[in-house]
Formats: sequence, C-alpha cells, structure tokens
Amino acid sequence: QYIKGDDFNAVLARPEECPEEMYRLCTDLGIYVIDMVELDDLQHADVEAILQRFTQVHLRNRNHPCVVGMCVKLPKNAPQCLHQLIYSHLKSLDDERFVVSLLPPPPLPT
Repeated sequence: QYIKGDDFNAVLARPEECPEEMYRLCTDLGIYVIDMVELDDLQHADVEAILQRFTQVHLRNRNHPCVVGMCVKLPKNAPQCLHQLIYSHLKSLDDERFVVSLLPPPPLPT
C-alpha cells in the first residue's frame, strides 16, 4: 500500500527473493511486476543452464496477472549473442510479455 500511496504502479522484483504472497498482493493492489533475473558470473555457466534458469522463473510466475515482463541483467562481458539468445528464448515461452535487457553502466572516466 505504501507503493500505491506514493503513486508508484510497478516494482522490479528478483523472483528468487520474492514469495508467492508478494505476487498475489501485487495482483490484488493493481501493481505491475517486472521480474529481474541477474546473472553475475558467466565463466562457469553453460548456455543450457542459463536458459533453464529463465525458464524456471517464467514457469513459476506465468500465471500471475501482475507480471508484465522480464528484465535480463547480464554482466558487461556478456556477448551480444547471449542477449539475443535469451530474448528469443523468453519470447518463445511468452510472446505477450515484454523482455528488456539491463546493461551495466559504462565505466566512469578517470
């Protein structure tokens, strides 16, 4: 209710940290949720494991009406083809919700 009271209508959520109750409350209160999946380290991850993680998040939250999209946060050294692969994979699971890629900010000049 604090969110609605401050005129916010959306939250960026990390699904691994959010209980199912939060999604039900957001649906009841009319608050949109954007699920953010963050990959910190790609050195030891294979593509199948990465896609499986996104699939699990999608399957867990696909029936919540409040979830309007997914945000993908990859490390700055992630190749562009990985961004495209994840985007294509998520759109194949659900072509109605949006997918955005959150890129890290460029380094500050020294």
